[in-house]
Amino acid sequence: MYSAPAVNYPVGRFHMERRFASWLWLAAGLLWLSGTWGIAPLQLPHYLFLMAWLLLAPVVWRGSRDANSAGLNWDGLHWHWKTTQDACLAIPGARFDGQAWVLLQIKLRTGARVRSRWILLKRADDPALWRDLRRALFADGAP
Repeated sequence: MYSAPAVNYPVGRFHMERRFASWLWLAAGLLWLSGTWGIAPLQLPHYLFLMAWLLLAPVVWRGSRDANSAGLNWDGLHWHWKTTQDACLAIPGARFDGQAWVLLQIKLRTGARVRSRWILLKRADDPALWRDLRRALFADGAP
């Protein structure tokens, strides 16, 4: 059975998350202003959008801030997620492969707690390690 080489890949900040949150905040703000000024009466879909804005935008901002200095490591047996604050076991699952980037959903295990996180790995973050990372992600023995 083939074993992929050990790799320590940096995870850069996903700028699209912040752009998405910014556009979401702007759209919700304009929607709120239009309802406040009486331009367009707010209806149920508008209120649902505003609630989604209030709940999701801060989460997106926080998530993109936390991913600033993180790394995804494959030691030959297990995946690890390392940040400046902590390190834990990770189970990555490739959800979309764009050849020059991979969208991953990783499940992070800290003790009995399991949480999920979405990250975008880009070849531009470390071109020298990109092929090793892809081998480790898509090897038969890797999760």
